[in-house]
Amino acid sequence: MPTRFPTVTFFLLVLVANTLGAKDIGYDPLKTSERAIIVTQDFIIKDEKRNREVPVKVYRPNTESPIPLVLFSHGLGGSKDKNPYLGNHWAKRGYIAVFMQYAGIGVERGETTTDDAGYEKSC
Repeated sequence: MPTRFPTVTFFLLVLVANTLGAKDIGYDPLKTSERAIIVTQDFIIKDEKRNREVPVKVYRPNTESPIPLVLFSHGLGGSKDKNPYLGNHWAKRGYIAVFMQYAGIGVERGETTTDDAGYEKSC
């Protein structure tokens, strides 16, 4: 009959090692700089293959340093302009946030959105 002692011992050792080796680095994922300057830019990207324009909104911290990127995909009936709180949230935390408008979905073609009273009729 196999014993559970080695497995339990292993996990206890890992737990103790992590607890003893952990340092408080003071990281708070919700903390932002009060002086954070966010730049918002609108672009039009031309998709030559499909012969269409792709509207894009970018939120970024005011820096020239390389920083990570978040690509945001709105849902059905959304648009690149619907969630500015997320773009600002990510930009204040050091990310570039890119919001694209999809062809044929939502407000691009004048369709109703989830915020409109007639949304159910368009589905």
